[in-house]
Amino acid sequence: MNMSLSERGSTKPQQITHSAAVSTRHMAEESTRQPGRIGAPTNRLVLLWPQAVVLTLLLRNTLSRSQRVVSFEQKGFHSCCEFHRSGEGPRRDRLMANATFWTVVLVCVSATCTILFSSSIGGGLLSDVVPQRAFKPSYPKTKRLPPPSDVPPPGPCTCPTGALLLKDAFPAAEYKELMQRRHKELQQHKNRTESVLSTLLYAPSNSPLQYPIQGFKVRPMTPTIIPGLALHAAQRNNYTVSLKVSKGVLSTVTPAEGAKVQGNGESRLMVESSSLEVLNELLADVSYASTLYHIHTGDLASFQFEDHEAVFPITIKQPQPPVLYDMGTDINSQVTITTKTFLRYPEVNALLRSIRQFYKDMEVIIADDSFVTEKITGDHTQHFIMPPAQGWFAGRNLAVSQVTTKYFLWVDDDFQFTKGTNIEEMVKIMETNPELDV
Repeated sequence: MNMSLSERGSTKPQQITHSAAVSTRHMAEESTRQPGRIGAPTNRLVLLWPQAVVLTLLLRNTLSRSQRVVSFEQKGFHSCCEFHRSGEGPRRDRLMANATFWTVVLVCVSATCTILFSSSIGGGLLSDVVPQRAFKPSYPKTKRLPPPSDVPPPGPCTCPTGALLLKDAFPAAEYKELMQRRHKELQQHKNRTESVLSTLLYAPSNSPLQYPIQGFKVRPMTPTIIPGLALHAAQRNNYTVSLKVSKGVLSTVTPAEGAKVQGNGESRLMVESSSLEVLNELLADVSYASTLYHIHTGDLASFQFEDHEAVFPITIKQPQPPVLYDMGTDINSQVTITTKTFLRYPEVNALLRSIRQFYKDMEVIIADDSFVTEKITGDHTQHFIMPPAQGWFAGRNLAVSQVTTKYFLWVDDDFQFTKGTNIEEMVKIMETNPELDV
């Protein structure tokens, strides 16, 4: 029967007693039930049986010869002269020495066989008799790995043979200045698009500190209370916490009797009190204010108590006033149709006729950069004449800049409206899903 690796690995060893008979029976059952586990060591055990038989016969032969010498002595042959004359005296000494030698050898070999037998069955007896803690492995201490870098290391150049490298197209002095300007521009780009809020932070597994881990926003140079600051610690004689920032100052209210505040109005604030309730009241009134005006940046605040430290971000951003539109009561006050044309007046006039067939009062804006222009008139139609051949992007920007409704519908100058052109359904989808955008 086939068995997966996970099934084999999940088989638990059975508990056995200290009795040798029960242990032997248990091993036999295990070998029968799990041949893949005990089969290979059993082959080793079979190879040891011939060696044991040879040693047993050798010991039997040696002991029998020693017994014959002893029987001679028991029959009364005690004369040393007779033994020396017949040569039996030295022979008896040799036999006794050989018997002693082979006895010691047999004991050593038996001990070796016992060790091999125990190791051959995979330590089944020892692992069951000896407590498991004796074989507890020692695992290496886990190390915290640094966060991966966002920029991979540069790889080798794989340009094809004969290709001209960019650095070789400039003189050495000019190339050096060019690289310095590019490096400066890259740093400026990072400063515009990145901030300390991009720093990777690890949340602690357990901490008595309570703090806002995300979403705390302040206006530039405007004092704002930090929400959620608190300490949850066991009973102590004294409580001391500290907060530290780098781009602003921290402050709190005047401490009550029995409390102490250091660094009020500075970048590092320390609060100390013998009462946890008084300490949390002071933390609830801690405010942050940036010292430099920046419309969109951030700061990192460090909150520490004894050996516990937490870091949370502070977003410094000048809020933008929302742009609100009057949606009106019908589709004409919600959508403007925009297009751009170039020397295609028949197509534009056909487009206008199709629009007025379904939407008579909807505003239409046309951007025109033709070399020879024609006048386009009509109700709710705005025709903007541009310098010749300014291009599609310039015409699009001009047309969109004149839109005053919440939505605009961009079409090509050869588009035709039909009964299937349902602008109301488009607006309904956009209003139902405000997160949609183009």
